[in-house]
Amino acid sequence: MATNVGATNARDTQLDADLAALDHSDNRKALVLAGLIGLLGAISAVGSAANALSGDGVAIGQGILGIVGVAAAILLMVRPRQGWLLAMVWALIQVPFFAWTPAGSPTTQILSLPVTMSQSSTVNGVMTAYSAIGINVVGLIFAAWLRAWRGRFQG
Repeated sequence: MATNVGATNARDTQLDADLAALDHSDNRKALVLAGLIGLLGAISAVGSAANALSGDGVAIGQGILGIVGVAAAILLMVRPRQGWLLAMVWALIQVPFFAWTPAGSPTTQILSLPVTMSQSSTVNGVMTAYSAIGINVVGLIFAAWLRAWRGRFQG
């Protein structure tokens, strides 16, 4: 995480205290971001495990992306630069939304807000075709949040 340079003379003890408090606050905020990424990734990976084991392509994609999220959260704490890059990849992969079943997109996690256009065909009450394409707003939010906090993970 980023660290601030100490005050230059004895009169700046309050400045030193303020900078130390700012560093501590930034570290807590970065921990919240990493924790949220890790939590969403873990829930998504565990939640899709059963369907992924049965060969469901959507669940396999969601599970793999969840594991990437957990790895990014761990790296954010251990190796911040590499963690930030992996977290950004995790967020950007979530942005495009495409689905061939109503089960959703393989690029989403447990928390998603897709804005899509979809089409389905039904014959005798049975869905015979389905497709959807759009964007996942949650992926955009995480990408913007990570971009805004980049400096805190580069230090």
